[in-house]
Amino acid sequence: MRKKRELLKTVGVALALLLVVLVALKLLVLAFPGAAESVRGIAGKYGLFGTFLVVLLGSTLLPFSVDVYFIASLQVFNDPFALFVVAVVASIIGGFINYAMAFVLSEKWVEKQVGKEAVGQAREWFNQWGGIALLVFGVLPLSAVFDPLTFIAGMSRMDVAKFGAFLLVSRVAHFAVLAIAAKGLGI
Repeated sequence: MRKKRELLKTVGVALALLLVVLVALKLLVLAFPGAAESVRGIAGKYGLFGTFLVVLLGSTLLPFSVDVYFIASLQVFNDPFALFVVAVVASIIGGFINYAMAFVLSEKWVEKQVGKEAVGQAREWFNQWGGIALLVFGVLPLSAVFDPLTFIAGMSRMDVAKFGAFLLVSRVAHFAVLAIAAKGLGI
């Protein structure tokens, strides 16, 4: 029962965060119309291949969010479904890069970077919430939270097929929510 309440609380917080982030994105576009125009210009210049690269790199542990780029790109491309597919595929590949990096890097190296206790806590937390965390945080426009989860999934040796399934569902939902919200908010 306690675990179920914690899950419901986490989902509620996630939905509230989603709403806050989407409203914040709308406010940013209103406050900085030139920035949105710049992103649209980049998307128009480099097309779907550029979008693929931006989303791929942004879906690894590199510290930038692809969500603003994706939303601005929706206004540039004539085929939003193609943009959606490219973003989902690139994001999944980025997630698998994080997952694979966890296998390549030694655990001692990771512990040296963030501390043995932090690694242990992350692994323990992920072993309890792994798949659910990938689904819930995967939908949110918070790559700073989600991208490290894909790394921790690899470090925790989550089954690769299970990881891929959670990653696919979360990434499809993530970009669908962004596209629907952008259209609904008029971004």
